[in-house]
Amino acid sequence: MADQPELNEILERLEAVEHKLGVYYVPNAEPILEELCEKLEPMTLQAILREVDAKVLAQAMMGYKTPALKNLQKAMSKKSWEMIQDDVHYFLKLGVSEAAIRTARLEMMSIIKKLEAHGAVVLHVKESSAELEDWKKQSQETGTLFKKVEGLEVWKKDILDRI
Repeated sequence: MADQPELNEILERLEAVEHKLGVYYVPNAEPILEELCEKLEPMTLQAILREVDAKVLAQAMMGYKTPALKNLQKAMSKKSWEMIQDDVHYFLKLGVSEAAIRTARLEMMSIIKKLEAHGAVVLHVKESSAELEDWKKQSQETGTLFKKVEGLEVWKKDILDRI
């Protein structure tokens, strides 16, 4: 009987499939996402956060610097912020893996990219970095890819539920 692959290996394989499809892979996702969280207007962040699962947000923001956290806090109600903080503390005690954090950040970036492609949000950032501008340009060129693989998230969830 072959050894079962561990969760991190499975997540890496799923990420590789997503990368090959060209849908969710975002080079330099972590600094870009942190910059977006830091510099976007609270109203734009609110529109994004409505689509993000609380668990994903809590994992994605682990290790963020104070300016990004303060801007996220402005975009959320006091109660929501406290719940997210509780989730972050729980994940810290649990010892969440770097792969899970990276996956959460990639998921948030894919949600942002999807919202922008559908015109639900406009990513206007003052004094943005070159990496963010490159990502925004790439995002505009590849925005239609989401329609080609709508079942990818369902497929991924199905695989993760089986382990």
